[in-house]
Amino acid sequence: MLRDSDADALERYRRATHNLLFADGRQWIDWNLRDRGWRDAPAPEGRVRIVMNYVMPILRARMQRMTSANMSWRTIASGNDHESRDRAIVATNTLDARWAGSDMDAKLRDALWLSFSCGVSYLKQFWNPNIGQMVAATVQLPHPATGELTDYQVSQDGQPLADPETGDPIMESGEEFTYRPGDTDTAVRSIFNVRLNQDAFGLTSSEGFRWLIDSEVMPISVIKERYGEAAKDVQSISGVSILKQFEGLIRSVGRKQGGGNGSNQHMTTGKSGKTIPDKDTSVVSEFWEAPTETLPGGRLIIIAGDELISDEELPQGKVPFVPIYDEQRPFDAYGRATVDDLVHPQKVINKQWSLVLEEQSMAGIGQWAMFDVPGLSDQVSNLAGAHVKIPMQSAVAGRSIGDLIQRIPPTAVSPDRWRLIDKALAVMFDIGAFHEVQRGQVPPGVDSGIAIQLLQEAEAGQLADAVNTLKTSLIEWGRQTLGLARWGYGETEERWIPVERQDLGFLVESVSGSDLPDPDTVNVDLDAFKPQSQAAMNAEIKEMMGNGWIDPREGIRLMDLGRGVEGTFESQNRHYTRARGENLAIERGEVALIDAPPGTPLEGTPALIHPEDQSPYLLPMNDEHEIHIRLHEEILLDDSKPWPTRQAIALHIAEHQSMIRLLTVQAMEAEAAAQTTDV
Repeated sequence: MLRDSDADALERYRRATHNLLFADGRQWIDWNLRDRGWRDAPAPEGRVRIVMNYVMPILRARMQRMTSANMSWRTIASGNDHESRDRAIVATNTLDARWAGSDMDAKLRDALWLSFSCGVSYLKQFWNPNIGQMVAATVQLPHPATGELTDYQVSQDGQPLADPETGDPIMESGEEFTYRPGDTDTAVRSIFNVRLNQDAFGLTSSEGFRWLIDSEVMPISVIKERYGEAAKDVQSISGVSILKQFEGLIRSVGRKQGGGNGSNQHMTTGKSGKTIPDKDTSVVSEFWEAPTETLPGGRLIIIAGDELISDEELPQGKVPFVPIYDEQRPFDAYGRATVDDLVHPQKVINKQWSLVLEEQSMAGIGQWAMFDVPGLSDQVSNLAGAHVKIPMQSAVAGRSIGDLIQRIPPTAVSPDRWRLIDKALAVMFDIGAFHEVQRGQVPPGVDSGIAIQLLQEAEAGQLADAVNTLKTSLIEWGRQTLGLARWGYGETEERWIPVERQDLGFLVESVSGSDLPDPDTVNVDLDAFKPQSQAAMNAEIKEMMGNGWIDPREGIRLMDLGRGVEGTFESQNRHYTRARGENLAIERGEVALIDAPPGTPLEGTPALIHPEDQSPYLLPMNDEHEIHIRLHEEILLDDSKPWPTRQAIALHIAEHQSMIRLLTVQAMEAEAAAQTTDV
């Protein structure tokens, strides 16, 4: 399959490396047929070559606007019951945690930079066993004295660490074996690594996708270390140099010459930092075949060199690749690259500027014509080439200085050249949805605030398709992350998931695989995913503060959270979370009914408590009773719920209502007492 797709792949590699080098400033390169690589074309003698790199600022602006939105994940539950909704909350917090933990902001930018020049790149999901906080390995054994199962930490050789006299476990002795539990991770893959079946135009079955090959050149020593006995006979294969050639060209960005075909120039860096020649490297290829009726579990084949490493079903039942397109093109799995369209107008600009400088140089800018009077030229200028001397054949006595010396006037540049430059620049700005207003300059023809606003709206419209395509890809990344986490966390293993909310702290303390929903039964979405800067979100908060809708102190807190006005919603506070937890506990039957103890505000009235620790559900002076009542009524008014559950909720609502009445009476009595005191 690799051999059959070589011709198509090499043509894409050629275009992609050209775009990557061109965007970085090497804009006078040419294809070398002998070396099959891009080289800086030699400049003819006397020619001037100018590079006015407008591609890079356009790509920077495009990147900033496409990634300016905050990743506000939202998981919509499969049902209206509280257990499904709480699973959705756990899924949302897991996505937030893995996005931050995998440094996805940086990886997304890397993927987009590749897609700008190559048309597409890929995010590959995998289970990384080497990440996570260090934990001590434990084993459950009967206690010698009590016989109860007890957790014992184990040493490096697997022996339980216990006190020899009492049999009690020894904790944190320094001898325990520690490991990392592993977690989901993401790698960025390029078109130099990934190939699809040629009739596919996407990574779904509806787009004709059947298989994918992910190849990478690796040192043979690393291959043997990773795959063990199965890779003992791995050797280098022909074609390693060709596969490494184009990646070498990318690494050569910023240097005058790219890599050639010589074996000394194609090397991989090993652990020691030394370069490894081609003969000590080989190609590792992963063949991912999507599930079908014939192969319900799909297929994953790993080959190193010419050796078969493994042939199994897909580990998680899915092909874990997500395409990151610059702009998706129908019936094309590799998309279209913005740099493709920017190359030709950029070449026009470079050529016209070069010709302008050549004409000026040929016309003698900065030169003087004079008679060759001894000592005269040195008094005018000592720059090399600044003098055009005319042999003196007669006396110059009585002549004016203007008769002896004249400055050569500059040539007039054709206005057609300036028009070509302006038109090419306008085309580039339109292609990249970027104009000079982004840098604080007003483009020609735009002379009012309304015009600038309309221009910015037009730019957002030009980016709409690319932004929506990116959003779709990231949602698929979220689904795959949930599926991989559900598979990797297991049923009993718990881990801490921090919640990125300063006002809530740790909303979810721990999560296991059983706490996560099936990603195929929930909807994953990104809220407000559109080009919006932090300044724009702060402007919305300031407007709410100015209109008196929120307290200024609340507005400052919202700016600190960095999530815009979303933090003002009722669902973002602790009272909402507490009420949701009460609903879930009552639905599960974790409730007991007693009379309120003496000394409490509702002494003698029915009260709900937790049967295990006898803690009350009602906190009379601390609960936001209106929020609790609204959430509890979701169950009370749901006719599909069992009546005992609704009855318990009704009793708990009555507690809140009684407390509201009591607080109202106390407030009225306090107001009356204050009025009496004033009189």
